[in-house]
Amino acid sequence: MQNNAKLSDVSALRSFAILSVVLYHSFSPYIAYGEGMIQSPVSPFYMTIFSNFWSFRMPLYIFISGYLFSFLFNKKGKYASLGGLVRNKFERLIIPYIIFSVLIALTYKQFNLDYAQKILEGYQHLWFILMLFESFVVARLLACIKYVNQRLWFQMILLAIFFLISLVFKFRVTRLLAFNYLVGNFFWFWFGYIALLNKEKLFRLLKYKYIITFLAVWVIFCILIELFCPVHTWGYENGFKYDLIKYSSYFFIIISIYLLINKKIKQGLVVPQWVENLNRCSYGIYIFHFWILFYFFIPTCPVYSQVQKLATTHYIIFPTITFVFLFTSSLLITKLLLRYKFGRFLLGNSPSPKPLTVNR
Repeated sequence: MQNNAKLSDVSALRSFAILSVVLYHSFSPYIAYGEGMIQSPVSPFYMTIFSNFWSFRMPLYIFISGYLFSFLFNKKGKYASLGGLVRNKFERLIIPYIIFSVLIALTYKQFNLDYAQKILEGYQHLWFILMLFESFVVARLLACIKYVNQRLWFQMILLAIFFLISLVFKFRVTRLLAFNYLVGNFFWFWFGYIALLNKEKLFRLLKYKYIITFLAVWVIFCILIELFCPVHTWGYENGFKYDLIKYSSYFFIIISIYLLINKKIKQGLVVPQWVENLNRCSYGIYIFHFWILFYFFIPTCPVYSQVQKLATTHYIIFPTITFVFLFTSSLLITKLLLRYKFGRFLLGNSPSPKPLTVNR
């Protein structure tokens, strides 16, 4: 039976991912890397939840980007020319990145030579934009290799190579142009790319017994992290052992969420319009929510001391209110910008992909 349907799985996955990102950052002031920003009795618990069990948010987001790129390139015939791809992504990603980076630095009143260097290295959460641009280019180059799009075994070998490169070299390469983030995260982009190519094979796993098994393995990996390398004892450079277990867990939770959503869609679930709208606004929400959050946690903020006092005293209700505020404000700003041509340019907004025909 043939059914024309939008890429509803992408809409649902990306909406879930952006909600997870905003939720994580709402609790991030309590997640102490080193000395941390705010110490509270519940900080270790928050770290366990958001730096261990719920730390797959960005890998999932990158997976979705690779998945959608694979759809556009392999199914819709876009980006036939490498030069055309570079021009398109430079206009939609790099130019807005420069504009946003400068505006954010000016907002924080910290624009100087040090921050100019940080902009070249991937400014704050905007590292994702530079990494995404580079991932598009690398994936397009890989697509020129014989067998890349036809042989699953070859795709998996490349995935394993990129995985090992990430584990070994992500802290040993230059930070210029966020190259370290590319090295550390490209395998998630490639994972999404080959997931689309092998969608029919993956759909053979659309059974609850497989989904539950993958979820159980993810939980086991998370428990292993807590037992052998607790998150609250590590910083950003967590070491080979921690990364190996952590990244392995991400594969299982990402494939579980992907299969579960597609299982529900295949059973007749219609993705609500608000999810479609959230998907369309997800990029803008990503840009603005952290911009707003960080502003209130820098000493130059006029209400910095009041925010610190509230966050320290009300460490349970404060992050919940923060989540609602960040999500609502960033969504409203995004919707406002999308009304205007320049706003749509800044947010790289374009019409959703046309329906994709899938076999059921």
